[in-house]
Amino acid sequence: MEYGYRKTFGRDDGFWSEITIQVNKPKGINIQVKKQKQSPVFNKEICIACTMCVNICPVGVLELQIANSNTGFRRFPFLADTGKCTGCLSCEKECPSGAILMVPAQ
Repeated sequence: MEYGYRKTFGRDDGFWSEITIQVNKPKGINIQVKKQKQSPVFNKEICIACTMCVNICPVGVLELQIANSNTGFRRFPFLADTGKCTGCLSCEKECPSGAILMVPAQ
């Protein structure tokens, strides 16, 4: 007989973890942990274009681009190199408008 449990949750180090626990009788417990890297997603409609996220990024992977929004053309941050992003959550934590959300990387 086999019982299973699966839980996905986020952590402060920028990774999503998926833990799978299976209990097999009579063999015992099998635990597997999968980590998934996070990357930022920017909401241009609530971004105030303060550039704080670009300045705070420890690896410098955020850059500015000019794009259109409800209030006209403005500078917005974007992730220039997804491979170099460490998922450290600095940009999300420092954003004064809450326009950055860390999601599992694709």
